[in-house]
Amino acid sequence: MLDGVAVSIGSDGNQGASPIEVAPTQVDFLSIDGTSDTDVFQFTLDSTFDMTFTLDMVGPAYTRNGGAYDLSSLSDLDLVILDSDGVSILAESNTTGLNVTESINLLLGPGTYYSQITGRDDAVQFYEYTFVGLQAVPEPGSLLVLGLFGTVVACRRRRKAV
Repeated sequence: MLDGVAVSIGSDGNQGASPIEVAPTQVDFLSIDGTSDTDVFQFTLDSTFDMTFTLDMVGPAYTRNGGAYDLSSLSDLDLVILDSDGVSILAESNTTGLNVTESINLLLGPGTYYSQITGRDDAVQFYEYTFVGLQAVPEPGSLLVLGLFGTVVACRRRRKAV
């Protein structure tokens, strides 16, 4: 299902030049509200994947009543990938600052995992969260070792059968 296909949520928060008008079809919004808000997403992998997680702070920039507003730069967001217990941190990205993409690349085996998104500033911040996984394939050297192991096992079975 994931093999090379990007899954993205929260893309309507990056609607461009018109922050006032939201079309009825635009329903894909994600946001953090202050420093005490935490969003948690659960995902399950059925095999080993080389995963890439990206977190983009989104929102239009506009001018109103003589003031400039950039809704993509209100809160610095942090991204954490947690193990199946929901507590143990496998990887985190929290060093880039306002309006800069947080990114994590991580090899994950089969199982259930969690991603956690939090804000560092006491402000509402829209964001877009994307993840993509490429199914991990053993390196050619590993395949050679596995092939030799299979040959040894097959030879031993033939000897016992004689």
